[in-house]
Amino acid sequence: MDIIEKSVNGKYPIGKVYKEPDLDTSEKISAVTCTISPTGTTGDLETVGTVSIATDGKSFSWVVQKGLAGIEYEVQFKVTTDAGKIFEHPVREMIKVIIVS
Repeated sequence: MDIIEKSVNGKYPIGKVYKEPDLDTSEKISAVTCTISPTGTTGDLETVGTVSIATDGKSFSWVVQKGLAGIEYEVQFKVTTDAGKIFEHPVREMIKVIIVS
């Protein structure tokens, strides 16, 4: 699991690059969803805008912002391809974001 530290006011891009054998040569990322936990408190970690999928369809990034100091958040991505595949691994990329003052 990747660990990222960011400040409460900072924004941080997170994402992933896919290579074969994860994606076939002509296969591209078509959709990405994001789940952040824990949530439910004003000021929690959140995504900014929409996901950015690279023009070659092999990588994506999303910016996270806010968060409460002292809380460890887990960010989980689910990636779907234009071939309709959802990988068992690395479909869900777990990233721990630690907010520092």
